[in-house]
Amino acid sequence: MQYSSCSAIDNGFEALLWLFKVGSAAGNEPFLSLMSTLRTVASDSYSRDVLAVYLTMNSPSIDSVLMVVRELIQRHGRFPESFCVDGGAEFESVVFEQLCAFFSVTIHSRKSNPRGGSAVESVFKQLNEAVIHGLTGNTKLMKNPRQLTSKVNPFQNALWDFQSLKQLLEDYFYEHYNKTEHPAHMSIPDDVLAESLILHGDRDNRKIDINDEHLQIMMLPYDKHKRTRIIQPVKGVERKGKYYGHDLFSSPEWLGREVEIRIDPEDDSYVYCNLNGWKRCKRVAVEDRYYPGIDRSVITEASSFTRSFHSQKARAERAVPINRKIADKERELKEQQEDEMAKPSKSKTGKRVPSLRIEPGVNDIDDF
Repeated sequence: MQYSSCSAIDNGFEALLWLFKVGSAAGNEPFLSLMSTLRTVASDSYSRDVLAVYLTMNSPSIDSVLMVVRELIQRHGRFPESFCVDGGAEFESVVFEQLCAFFSVTIHSRKSNPRGGSAVESVFKQLNEAVIHGLTGNTKLMKNPRQLTSKVNPFQNALWDFQSLKQLLEDYFYEHYNKTEHPAHMSIPDDVLAESLILHGDRDNRKIDINDEHLQIMMLPYDKHKRTRIIQPVKGVERKGKYYGHDLFSSPEWLGREVEIRIDPEDDSYVYCNLNGWKRCKRVAVEDRYYPGIDRSVITEASSFTRSFHSQKARAERAVPINRKIADKERELKEQQEDEMAKPSKSKTGKRVPSLRIEPGVNDIDDF
């Protein structure tokens, strides 16, 4: 890998819907939901080798950027000399800039140069043409929804689960794309990557141990909703309805204090709290035992999506279609009622018949 060139990082949405399947704790029907995904890809601009890929159901954020950097280090054991990014807000995060500054990584922005991202944008194009648009349940046909029938409607044909799709993308990039001749240099990206290390040097100063706890903490983002939490008696710190404990929480000097926390987007079984130094706090109860054989990152994604699915904003958005339908029906009924009241009543001879007014004590009928 020629680390003198940029390693480009960018986000892209999958044109795909699928059913996300996670078995329930009671062994009943699994949780099913239709959703779209966001993928973040890190690509070497010199060899065109895909260095890392990260898949999530959340919107673009610093979480995706840090996770793809972590994947890059896990696979290659080193930092590049520079990152080439676009003008997205997630790439201008203080956390990302601090991480790069600490490990002497330069950030090049292509905000004013749209063509500067052609290397990584071509990866998204090839992925869509070769994989995504051929999967059952992709939403390419939704460009013309009125021409769809129930047989080809992606909302009824989605079958890919999150874990299978994630494995498919990794197999495509690492086993096919990186081992296929690239038109940019008519060579295999993996071979160009290996040759560049020989030609330009291994650069041991860029190598880093992924098991270094300090590095692991720096690659964890802060909670985007609230950066700090209050230490509660007995329970500890709370995040999304889950509680995390540490031995120091039983000390009186920490009870009731507000501390910073860092989270792992792929694993919600722990957080790091700043207790005069970052300390690992574990979940009081973890639901791994309910989902045998399912990766921890999948459980975390499901838990995050389930919470947002039942939020007040999400419920209001799902209620918009039926509320609009009710309003249209009420408007239609009101117009019909006004039309009937505006029409004059006529007898069989065609003469107008005065409307009957019923007044107690005036009409020759019993009061009611």
